[in-house]
Amino acid sequence: MSQHSKSSQTCLSPQHIADLLNNHTADLSWQQAFYDDLHEHPELSHQEERTAAAIQAALQRFDVEVTTGIGGHGITAVMRNQATEQTPTALMRADFDALFVDGKNLHACGHDMHTTALLGALAILDDLREHWAGTVIALFQPAEESSIGAKLMIEDGLVDKLPAPDVCLGQHVMPGRAGEVQTRRGPLMAGCDSIKVTVFGKSAHASMPHKSIDPTYTAAMIVTRLQAIVGREVAPDEFFVISVGTLRSGNTNNIIPDSA
Repeated sequence: MSQHSKSSQTCLSPQHIADLLNNHTADLSWQQAFYDDLHEHPELSHQEERTAAAIQAALQRFDVEVTTGIGGHGITAVMRNQATEQTPTALMRADFDALFVDGKNLHACGHDMHTTALLGALAILDDLREHWAGTVIALFQPAEESSIGAKLMIEDGLVDKLPAPDVCLGQHVMPGRAGEVQTRRGPLMAGCDSIKVTVFGKSAHASMPHKSIDPTYTAAMIVTRLQAIVGREVAPDEFFVISVGTLRSGNTNNIIPDSA
């Protein structure tokens, strides 16, 4: 085995990485205040102007190439360190939009934590530059909750604005013991496809349903039948979820609508 191969294996070993993380000297004291600020000012998808500005301001502490306004409020930061054509390029991604829950905007899905953690990773990588070589891309994605933020960034030329990554890393917080990271081969969390269906029928008075073609009833049957896909079409050892988040039908209680 060549000396270069031995060195590469040492640098990539979990123990070596753990030792570096345990002994870094990066100042992370700013993280609590940054997290608190994001948590106290949650912004919904496509409205993350203040959050994007806070991220951009935080990136000024690092030697990175920053691009803003990608697909709306998307941001990338490229950190190059002794980078050559032979050194790897890694992309790390965090989302930063909030949710509307119980009548108010909330960071109920941990995106404020994701963003704070990614900025912290940049701080540690910046502190440990003598221990690695290559390119790190930090990608801050807006509008994740609307399931369109990534698409908008790609349509806005994201691929042409960045060096091609060899690996892309994403993370998500979840309930569990502190200080643990969970990984597995293959998919770990659900990918999302959103589908909007309109059922067209024929309107009539609620007292005369026989004169209608009731789209509400049809939509309800569709929702029920969708769940049969999970139980009868998907293998037991595969993870699959179909959820109906909204079902809208009609505007008054005495009229069967013409669509749902």
